[in-house]
Amino acid sequence: MSYQTPQKERSEANDLTNLFQDYSSDLLTYARYRLGGLHNDMAEDIVQEAFLSLWKNMGILEKVPPEDRKRFLLSIVKCRVVDFFRKEPSADKVSIDDDESYFQLQDFSPSIEVQMETKELSEAIHAAIQKLGDTYRPVMEMKYIFHLKESDIAKLLNLPEKTVSVRIYRGRQQLQELLRERMLEIHGG
Repeated sequence: MSYQTPQKERSEANDLTNLFQDYSSDLLTYARYRLGGLHNDMAEDIVQEAFLSLWKNMGILEKVPPEDRKRFLLSIVKCRVVDFFRKEPSADKVSIDDDESYFQLQDFSPSIEVQMETKELSEAIHAAIQKLGDTYRPVMEMKYIFHLKESDIAKLLNLPEKTVSVRIYRGRQQLQELLRERMLEIHGG
């Protein structure tokens, strides 16, 4: 992580505060709509996660034109909602039946070791993405940190979708090489 001047940090904090004030209400409404009544309480958490993710990656905001920032934030929230439903165990959908096995819910949460490994891998990937050049870094951040679709990335960066696909492919190749080098460093190769 690179050092930032206090003025740049204040500027980024002001930018994020302005975005939050301008769009949080719309994002919250959208998240509640997408989650439906059953998981409505998660909407605020999802919007907060979206802004936290943006805060950790404020450099990407420079690549998104001001008129597209709301759409960019909505895309992040949409992806967070999808992630929520992917992670939501299907065991909470209990069927009313005579068989008692439906009511014995299993714990589907990953072990602490798996959670730690996942976190470490995520941090290694994030660090490697930051080492990519200006051509590939924004596209890879939008794809793998913000989980946006290639079509959305193309619209936000005002690029042809094919160009975005090629940059993702080449960025992935560079990312693999960076991660391979990192593994060799760790394992003393």
